[in-house]
Amino acid sequence: MSPQAILFDLDQPYQGMSEQELRLAVTAQLLKSLQTGSPIVLVIDEAQHLSAEVLEELRLLGNIESRQGKGLFVVLVAQAGLRETLKQPACQSFAQRLSTVCSLSPLSDSESRDYLRHHIALSGGDPDAVLEEEAQGLLAASCGGLPRVLNRAAGLAFDLALAAEADAVDAEAVLEALSELGLHSDEPDDSATLLEARRPIQPAPAANSRGKSASTSAKAPESASPLPPKQKVSRRRSA
Repeated sequence: MSPQAILFDLDQPYQGMSEQELRLAVTAQLLKSLQTGSPIVLVIDEAQHLSAEVLEELRLLGNIESRQGKGLFVVLVAQAGLRETLKQPACQSFAQRLSTVCSLSPLSDSESRDYLRHHIALSGGDPDAVLEEEAQGLLAASCGGLPRVLNRAAGLAFDLALAAEADAVDAEAVLEALSELGLHSDEPDDSATLLEARRPIQPAPAANSRGKSASTSAKAPESASPLPPKQKVSRRRSA
């Protein structure tokens, strides 16, 4: 976040000026805002990407104040990587200026389920009707309690269920979505085991008069042994 970017956000001239002129222009704008009783609050998202040099620049701007108070308040919104940046020797002065530090922990399994159900309800759907209980558990256990990951995995699972013309998102759709996203279920049964359990049991080959098994190379008529609904969904997906 450079002085030029701050001036741009404040709708002030920022082109054709040297670095020193830009800093002076920012200082003047901050003091002007203080005189009107409206200090400036600078909110920076994805702050984990800020370098030590930029953080030092923000620290210096935070020193600007008058009898009315401070001219600039900085709010950093970042992922956990910012903690490592602030441990660097070059960032110690900035870290010492932090007045409030708040952190959000990942959602628990129960909170992840509530998060999914809440968003489905907000969109006008019935969570129990469109997302099976087993599917909810798989999503909650496999996304690390991170809302962004829950959104991606659940959204892809809904897309897969829609493509398969299914009435609801089941565990198979979730497992396929997790696989495509490179995520793995933390449930005791992994995807291969669960999908194997859903396959229909094949009848044992009939023995002929000589005691040998009859050949199984002949394909049975499809109508003679209809596939269960779960297998039909899987066949449509692989088409």
